[in-house]
Amino acid sequence: MSMEKIDLKTITEHIESLPTLPEVIIRLIATVNDPDSSADDVKEILVHDPALAAQILKIVNSASFGMYERIGDLNQAIVLLGFNRLRDIAFTASVIKALNIRGGAQFDFRRLWVHSIVVAQLAAQIAKTLKTARPEIAYVVGLLHDVGKILMYRYDPKMFMEFVRLAKDEHTSFGEVERRMLDTDHAEVGSWLAEQWNFPVELIHGIRYHENPEKLKAYIYAGLCNVAMYMGTVKFFAPPGDFNPVPVDAAIWDRIGMEKQVFFSVLSAVEREKDLAEAMVGAGV
Repeated sequence: MSMEKIDLKTITEHIESLPTLPEVIIRLIATVNDPDSSADDVKEILVHDPALAAQILKIVNSASFGMYERIGDLNQAIVLLGFNRLRDIAFTASVIKALNIRGGAQFDFRRLWVHSIVVAQLAAQIAKTLKTARPEIAYVVGLLHDVGKILMYRYDPKMFMEFVRLAKDEHTSFGEVERRMLDTDHAEVGSWLAEQWNFPVELIHGIRYHENPEKLKAYIYAGLCNVAMYMGTVKFFAPPGDFNPVPVDAAIWDRIGMEKQVFFSVLSAVEREKDLAEAMVGAGV
């Protein structure tokens, strides 16, 4: 089978099993999609999943969160962290548990998840600061923007690692190699998974177009994700497999309306967000 003929259908038809969407993610996505959801809604979800609740408490009690006292229950976590942060942690823990590749992988998926969490946190922060979009949706798009890479690795690990090698040798991005060698890319594969999981259309489009300059202007969440990815790169934290990520198109800056002081304010948070992301992944997420 030649690489030139590999398209989305070929890849998705040969994935042995579609990752099952846990009930907890379905319920958390419902709260993300509902502007009227509250801390009580998230707490109600978590009390029915003791393992996830315990994992969240382990994360928030890590040194990177800098709590002055040990958080012993969900009520205390909600008060100290806030509703949005707690929901983001719960969603992140659930998604990584459902999708993670453990043991034997040649690719650094741990670093990929840290990168994705940082992008999620930055995208949400930009959306909140500029008031251009809903931060909770920006967070999920950022978290899942590279999820297609996991499916592509499952489809053909040797092909995937060859693309990583080519990206390194050519000093380019993984996505550039994909689009040259295939009739699809990880963004399209990831958006396909989001469709299978019946995610809201804003999330699907955000994942699909996060590396497509021609589409970024039309889809605000894709644009926010693209800018957040660039910020991570500026701070020398590009995703594994990318060796020269494409810079943000000038039209995207205009679409988002980000001024320099906002850019540098959010950029200054990259290191802290990276530490928090490391804590989340290191806590067994």
